[in-house]
Amino acid sequence: MGRLGVKQKIMVCVSAIFIVVLVVLGFVLNKVVTNTQMDTFASDSRLQAEQVDASMDTFLNGLRDGLVNMAKTPC
Repeated sequence: MGRLGVKQKIMVCVSAIFIVVLVVLGFVLNKVVTNTQMDTFASDSRLQAEQVDASMDTFLNGLRDGLVNMAKTPC
């Protein structure tokens, strides 16, 4: 390939540094975004489970009240 001039050496070094910085930045951003998404998913899942639990309690309590009312007032 021959000997590289000063300009070519500088371009190779700058390109290598730029690629390393981009790889490190991509890795860090991936970790941050992944952790944030996992935390958000866990929080939202817990909240949704609580909402479903409350809805089921309301439904079952209403059903129980209806059955008790039907048992007390025969047709």
